[in-house]
Amino acid sequence: MRCLRGLTDEVHHPAFAPQPNRLVKPTPTSSACWYPPCFALRCGLPRALGFMTYTPSRRPKVSDVIEIAVDDLVAYAHFTHKHPMYGALLRVLPERFSQRPVDFGWVTESDPQFECFFPLGAAVSRKIVVIAGTAPISPMRQVFPTFRSAVFSANGCGPWWLWDGSTEWKIGTLGPGMERMPIRGVINDSMLIERIKSGWRAEHDALDLPSQKSATSAD
Repeated sequence: MRCLRGLTDEVHHPAFAPQPNRLVKPTPTSSACWYPPCFALRCGLPRALGFMTYTPSRRPKVSDVIEIAVDDLVAYAHFTHKHPMYGALLRVLPERFSQRPVDFGWVTESDPQFECFFPLGAAVSRKIVVIAGTAPISPMRQVFPTFRSAVFSANGCGPWWLWDGSTEWKIGTLGPGMERMPIRGVINDSMLIERIKSGWRAEHDALDLPSQKSATSAD
């Protein structure tokens, strides 16, 4: 009995635990499902053959063209810069399509409807938006744009500040043409889609306090 008991203890010792057979040759089923051969044998073919879905994906990179579903159409944005604090900067384009274009060469020269910072990596991983392709960034668009910002209230907004990605300075009121500058800030996917649908542009939020008062008094 003592010998048998010692033999039983020895068989179940971790050093003598059953090991996977690493000499098994790959099979078509194990090779086609993205798992090593031993996975199919140890975990079972149903799990290895796709009941655990595997979707290859990659991180967004500068120059990617981003596809955004807007109702039954698709819109596109161009990923042009990545800021260390604000993240991905998108040039959101005004064109919409019933299906994905074959070529994205038009993206490089298209004027944006608006520009915005957007949490692109999270949106891609959650499949809110899709990486549809890539397009070159024109030399003019390679320069980081200057943004504007102000405090908005019931009485209007102001003063205005400008920001070039690293430095911020106060200008007070907006000069001619400055209403087209992008507004500094990060927006979520709901606001992104709403702005695309409504045709929103940066100049729609350009009223400062003095000009609003002038418009009110003129009425």
